Amino acid sequence: MSGLRLVAAACAALVITACSIGSPVPHTTTYLIELPSPPAAGTTRHPYALRMGNVRVAASFAGSALVYRMDDVQFTPDFYHAFIAEPGPMLGGLMAEWLDRTGPFKTVSQPGGAVGISLIEGDMDLSATGTVTHIDNGRVYAFGHPFYNLGPTQFPMRKAYVYSVFPSLYQSWKISSAADAVGTIEQDRITAVAGVIGKSPKMIPVEVKIKTSRGQERSFAFRMVEDELFSPVLAYVALASVLQNNERAFGTSTIRVNATLSLIGGREVRVEDLFTQEQPAIQAAGLVAAPLAYLMTNDFEPVKIEKLSIDVASDETVQSATLDRAWLERTGPVRAGSTVPLKVQLRTYRGETLAETIPISIPATAPSGTYSLLVADGPSLTAVEQREMRQQFVPRDLDQLIRAINGLRRNNHVYVRMTRPDDGAIVRGEYMQSLPPSVLSVLGGSEQGTSVIPLRTAAVWDFDLSTDYAVSGSRLLTLTVER
Repeated sequence: MSGLRLVAAACAALVITACSIGSPVPHTTTYLIELPSPPAAGTTRHPYALRMGNVRVAASFAGSALVYRMDDVQFTPDFYHAFIAEPGPMLGGLMAEWLDRTGPFKTVSQPGGAVGISLIEGDMDLSATGTVTHIDNGRVYAFGHPFYNLGPTQFPMRKAYVYSVFPSLYQSWKISSAADAVGTIEQDRITAVAGVIGKSPKMIPVEVKIKTSRGQERSFAFRMVEDELFSPVLAYVALASVLQNNERAFGTSTIRVNATLSLIGGREVRVEDLFTQEQPAIQAAGLVAAPLAYLMTNDFEPVKIEKLSIDVASDETVQSATLDRAWLERTGPVRAGSTVPLKVQLRTYRGETLAETIPISIPATAPSGTYSLLVADGPSLTAVEQREMRQQFVPRDLDQLIRAINGLRRNNHVYVRMTRPDDGAIVRGEYMQSLPPSVLSVLGGSEQGTSVIPLRTAAVWDFDLSTDYAVSGSRLLTLTVER
């Protein structure tokens, strides 16, 4: 009997539980206040800013929940029917937006409204949106936290509109967009960002032209902030974004990039190269960003960028080749002042062979002896020079830094260097060939002796051959010269 009672009790519990499971769970309905579209502005805007105060709502209705009035003194909130945000800030933002679109003021703002900080403007846009904390005599304090805690800044301050807010206990976020520029963000500190309403700061004009693998030609024009930390990162992000949105992100691809960085004052920095196989878009973006970082963080003098121009071409093929062979067509000693043909054979990614002829001009003043002939790709020749220097290259001024960047070797070139045994030195990063012992002694004993690196070889002749392939490999030959 006890067993039967236990079964009966279990069945009754199941019936009760089933009844509770079937009860509907109430859902919260949210509401949004919307104003009719404002009429088009009919008057000329004046260079004045209108500062609105906060919209105050009676305490009984200030919360986000809808309120039932039970009698003259009793009000009851309905937690299952509520505004998406408190009505005061929502009404204030809508009124500020309505006045901004219709009124004669340059900008209308209020504490609690939205403000944008722009990093990229134009065909591409990268902006951050935050909340205005306080406005005092044309000075705006916003965010209530740092942007990146950069200290002094020169970022455009823009109007902003928040379309929707996604609340979350973990991290809420907004869908927003930035509008017209209204001033400059001048400070980014631990407690807030601060700016002034008025003139916008200078930005770096950037133009990117791309020829896709499908034969399309497109161009993008935009501006990015001039900042030693952000400018290189933004150049990298912008070019990588253009490439990845117009070409495949993974797989077979070859990208040629040619970038010119114009500095105020007339100096130019140019980089050009070809990348293939391993994420060429990322490598191309890095080629543009790295010189910009070196220039803007140099230790010699401030650098102001006038503009950045980038030309890119892409193919959905792997255009790489290895240096298979290199040989001289003439055997035996050669005369000073003569020309000797050098044959170079490349083997492509698909196994095809390509032959090139490089005429080697022997200087008429070349002394008799045995010469070394190095045929190599750019990274291999650069590695040889680094072993000769035996220390990291450190430029002594901005001009030397610019020459070093402009002289960067390219992946799609074959380099040839002819050397002979001779004394020389590298003095503060500059090669000095064929120095007499007396000069070497003076250089070694001077106060800059630690920056003087002796050399045992001297370059007699240099040449580079441009190809359509990213070349890898090296060959070392010998050549005998007689007079």
